[in-house]
Amino acid sequence: MNSGVMSPFFKSIPSFLQRHERVLTLALFPALAVLLFLRAPYALLHPQFWAEDATVFFDQAARLGIFSLAQTHAGYLHGIPRLTAWMASGLPAAAAPWIYGWCAYLAALAALLVIARSSVGGHRALGPVAALAIAFVPHLSQEIFWTLTNVQWTVSAFLLVQLVADPPGTKAMTWLWTAFSFLAGATSPLSATLLPALLLRLWLVRNTRQAWPLGAAVLSGLLQAVSVIAIGLGTRGALIPSVTVYLEIIGRRIFIQGFLPAGFWPAASAHPVLVAVAGLSLLLLGIIFARRQRPACLLLLAACALICMVSIARMAAATPKMLDPEFGGYGDRYFYPIRVSIILILLLLAFDGSRWPRRAAVVFLCLVPLAALPSFSAPPQPDREWGRYAALIDAGTPVDIPINPYWFGVYHYRPPKK
Repeated sequence: MNSGVMSPFFKSIPSFLQRHERVLTLALFPALAVLLFLRAPYALLHPQFWAEDATVFFDQAARLGIFSLAQTHAGYLHGIPRLTAWMASGLPAAAAPWIYGWCAYLAALAALLVIARSSVGGHRALGPVAALAIAFVPHLSQEIFWTLTNVQWTVSAFLLVQLVADPPGTKAMTWLWTAFSFLAGATSPLSATLLPALLLRLWLVRNTRQAWPLGAAVLSGLLQAVSVIAIGLGTRGALIPSVTVYLEIIGRRIFIQGFLPAGFWPAASAHPVLVAVAGLSLLLLGIIFARRQRPACLLLLAACALICMVSIARMAAATPKMLDPEFGGYGDRYFYPIRVSIILILLLLAFDGSRWPRRAAVVFLCLVPLAALPSFSAPPQPDREWGRYAALIDAGTPVDIPINPYWFGVYHYRPPKK
C-alpha cells in the first residue's frame, strides 16, 4: 500500500479519538464492565474460594478480626483482600465467596474506570484507550479473574499508569486518585518494585494534584518494601539467571504469548532469543524517534525492566517450573504487568510517535486482542461445594473443605478460640 495513503490513515486514528473523546468515554464505561465480566463469568455467577482466599484471608479475618488488616502474607500487605475479608467476616459463610469474587471484579473495574478518566501526555483520549487495551491483556493461566488472592495484579495497572498520567482535572479526582493509589500500592508488592520509578516521577512533577497520588503510591511502596525486607524475603533465595535465559523468557512469555496470535507461537518459539532482541530493539527505536513522549516511554521501560528482573529472579529461585514454557500450571500472572507496561509504551508511540513508530505501534496494539483470544475467558473451575460446608462453619464445627486450584488441597477450618 502506498505510504502516502498509509501515513494519513495512521495519523487519523489518534485525532479521531481526540475529537470524539467524550462520547467514547461514556460508551466505554459499560463496555469495560462487560469485557471484564467476560474474562471470567463463571467466577462471578458461581463464585468459589481460590487458594489463599480461604486459607489466609477468610481464616485470619475469622480468627483475628480487625487485627487481620495488619497481617502480612508471603512477606507483604494485602490491602483490598484484607479489607474485604474483614467486612465480610460477620456475614454467613455461604456469602463469602460471592463477596470476595465480586469485590475482586469491582476493584479491577474501578482501576480501569479511573484510568479511563485519566489524561496522558496531554491526550484526554489516551486514558480511555489505555483502559480498553488493558482489558484485553493476554493472561494464559487466567488465575487473576476474579479472586481476592490475585487482585494485586489487576489493580497494579493503575500504578503503572500513574508513572505517565497527567494531573487529575479536579480536586475530587485528586482525592480519588490518592486513595486508590495508596490502596493499590498497599495491595500489590509491585509498589515496592516500582519505588525507584515512582520516586523519580514524584521528583519530576511540579503539580500538587499530581504529587498527591504519586506520594500515596510511594508511601504504600515504602510500607511494602519495609514489610518484605523485615520478614527477610527481599533477597532470600534470589537467583539471577543468565542473560540468555532472560531473553528466552522475555521472548516467549512477553512478546510471543503477549503480542502474537496463537497460530504463530510454535514457529516463533523456536527462536525466542531472536524474538526478544527484535521486540526490544523495535521498542527502543520507537522510543528514540518519539517526540514529546520519550521521557514517559523511558520511565515505563525502566518500570518494565524492574518488574521483569525482580519477578524472574524470584520465580527462578522459588518455582523454576513457572518459567518453563511447556509448564501448563500457574505463574503467568507475573508477566501480566509487564505486558501492561509495553502496551502503555505502544499507546504513547501511537499517539505521539513519528511515522513508522506510529504505524508499528498501531499494528501491535491491534494484535493484542488476537493474542488474548485463546485465553480471554477463564474456564469454569471444579465445583468444590463451599455452600455444603458453610452451615458447619457458621455453627463453629471443625471441617476440612476442598478448595481450588486442585493442587492447593484442603482448607482445614478450625473455629476461633473464645
